[in-house]
Amino acid sequence: MKKIFIFVLISFSLKSCNNELTQSEILEFYSKLNDSGFKPQPIYLNQEANPVEFFYALKEQREHYDDLLEKMDILFPLENFPEEERIEADQKYRVFVKSHPDDAFLPIIRSRYSKFILVNFRLLETDNYEQIKFYTNELIEAKSDKYELLIESLKKLKGNIPANEFEQLRASAINSLTEQQADKADQLMRLRKKAEELLKIYKESGKRPTRVSVWALDKNIQELEENAIACTIQKVTTI
Repeated sequence: MKKIFIFVLISFSLKSCNNELTQSEILEFYSKLNDSGFKPQPIYLNQEANPVEFFYALKEQREHYDDLLEKMDILFPLENFPEEERIEADQKYRVFVKSHPDDAFLPIIRSRYSKFILVNFRLLETDNYEQIKFYTNELIEAKSDKYELLIESLKKLKGNIPANEFEQLRASAINSLTEQQADKADQLMRLRKKAEELLKIYKESGKRPTRVSVWALDKNIQELEENAIACTIQKVTTI
């Protein structure tokens, strides 16, 4: 078995059994892959698995994610939405999270819709501090990468909820961010090792890795090197 963490664009036609994937189908799928906050989860395949099997496994993930969004059924609010819409969105969110505790995409959905309610439904502009605290905690537990929103939410809560509750929330945020930082450092180390292995293979055998795989690897390394978690931890500490 192997883990596949980097999702490489397949830029040629693929055939498997009686199915054929055309370049246009693949390009269309990948062009919309990350819509609505979708982030692929690790895919486990046998060593003998071919790119077609990987493509369909990824497509199945995306279809499952879309199905979850349909079940969530929270739409983007209009400019002058009534208060009842925010109440309804809050109720739908809580029911969904409670009924899908083990879904692999739950952290992504918690992060996405917590932002939705805090920002798009303008919860942060209210004095409903209990709800703001709830959704701030959702960002923390989901290990959300919406760092500026986390900071803004904590600033909103400071002085407006009991001091011990705020300190507990801030400590949870720092712990969560520290764990994220460690995870990203581990990912970065593994990707750099992969890059070194590819270079070694090229030097020893002259076998060049595909241009797309090199691009994907470099892109992932660059994103990990540019992460803003350390800065966020410092900002949270000083709120």
